[in-house]
Amino acid sequence: MAQLNFHNDIPLPPQQNRDNFPILTCLKDGYLIWHGYLTRLPRATRYTLGTKIDNLFTDIIANTLNGKYSKPEQKLVILKQASAQLDTLKYFTTMLWELKALDNKKYAALANKLSLVGQMIGGLLRDMQK
Repeated sequence: MAQLNFHNDIPLPPQQNRDNFPILTCLKDGYLIWHGYLTRLPRATRYTLGTKIDNLFTDIIANTLNGKYSKPEQKLVILKQASAQLDTLKYFTTMLWELKALDNKKYAALANKLSLVGQMIGGLLRDMQK
């Protein structure tokens, strides 16, 4: 007897517009890259610096989401906070690379995403301060 595939009967949730807020898309992509690396870090690093980096990633995503839906006068403060957290994230990621817990290829992939997010946040901050 043929196997029943129950997954075909479940309606898929609606897709969110990926271009609605490109910073969030880029942050999510960076986090997905990071999440793939996290489980492969040495144990001592995974539960110290790895956990700190993971928390910073999720905090930046949360702040950016809050900034997206906040009032215009609050957006500047929230984006400045996200920018400061991103700088900390970049520093800790560099430390992880210097500890040789990340190889050059993994570090480059992650650093490129973080740099792109920084450019986007910086552009938004410049536009809002005009």
